Amino acid sequence: MSKTLYIGGEWISAEKKQTRRIINPFNQEENAIVCEGDRDDAVKAIAAARKAFSKKKKSTPAVSSIHLIKKKLQ
Repeated sequence: MSKTLYIGGEWISAEKKQTRRIINPFNQEENAIVCEGDRDDAVKAIAAARKAFSKKKKSTPAVSSIHLIKKKLQ
């Protein structure tokens, strides 16, 4: 069970290191245990998203496509 969040293209430790069980509502079975972020984690994620979006909006669709393809091939 991981206590990390994927923010800004990398796995980082959550501030509170709390987890949450994900339950299937149909059969009540546990599907997963995931890391639960808090306000500080959300602030980091929002900052990373804004940074990524500002870079993306400056590039052309062709350049964005090339970056996505390269990322997929890694």
